[in-house]
Amino acid sequence: MQKEIKDKRLFEKSGCCRWCGVRQGICEKWKQKEDVDWWEEVKGGRCQYEGVLVPAIITMLIGGEDGDEGVFQLIKEHDVNMQDQTSVCRWFGRRVEWGGMEATRMVQVFDL
Repeated sequence: MQKEIKDKRLFEKSGCCRWCGVRQGICEKWKQKEDVDWWEEVKGGRCQYEGVLVPAIITMLIGGEDGDEGVFQLIKEHDVNMQDQTSVCRWFGRRVEWGGMEATRMVQVFDL
């Protein structure tokens, strides 16, 4: 799943860092453009959260439906085919307005 997300860049643009999955506002690999409301990659910037969020989500999913009921309920509500890895990865990478900020479903699920 981690390779699928990274290789196919399945996170929607501007929803999060494409490498680690956290909000661009807290990842050192990005800075907000002052004249517009979007993000640009920092040359030589380091993604300090790479290898944290995606493995945590994968670990939660491995637990199956014995894991967090709220997470699996959210996945079911959106009719995600849990047998299709690309569909699952795309769903996690979708940009959402959540808690007054722009994030991805993955960040939302991590919070749950």
